[in-house]
This record gives sequence, structure tokens and C-alpha cells, in this order.
Amino acid sequence: MSPNSLLNKLLGYVLEQDKEIDPRGFKLQGYKGFLKGRADLQGLPGVDFDIKLDGEHVWMRVAWLEAKAPPTLPVEQWKGVIVVSD
Repeated sequence: MSPNSLLNKLLGYVLEQDKEIDPRGFKLQGYKGFLKGRADLQGLPGVDFDIKLDGEHVWMRVAWLEAKAPPTLPVEQWKGVIVVSD
């Protein structure tokens, strides 16, 4: 497939998605405590700001997190715990 054809398909996809997406779902002003600024995110592991790569400027980069299994509890810490299953 040619680059022009791929770009044409991508733009067609974006236009179709635009018809189905309600932009009101992306307004976060009504959610208290959800909006975070640079000061809230700076210093978090895997979050970097103002990176210059090969002539590009990246405002913010967030590293992918690796899924890890939760730690297991020793048997003695389970004493007295009631386990409810669905």
C-alpha cells in the first residue's frame, strides 16, 4: 500500500470516529481532583517533561507500566479474614 493510500485510510477512520465520539465526555472541568497539572505529575516515576529528541520537542512522556502480581500474604496474616466469593 502506498503512503498516500495509508494516509487516506487513516483520515477516513478519524473522520468516522469523530462522528461517533461525544466531545462532552472529554471535558474534565466537572470532575474535582481529576485534573492534574505539571506540578502534580513532576517527580512521579516514569513521567518526564520537556524532552528534545532528534529535532522534536516532547512536552510530556509517560513510560508504560509493567503488570506485576500482588505480593502473597503469609498464612498467619490470613487468620480472621473472611473471604467472600462471587
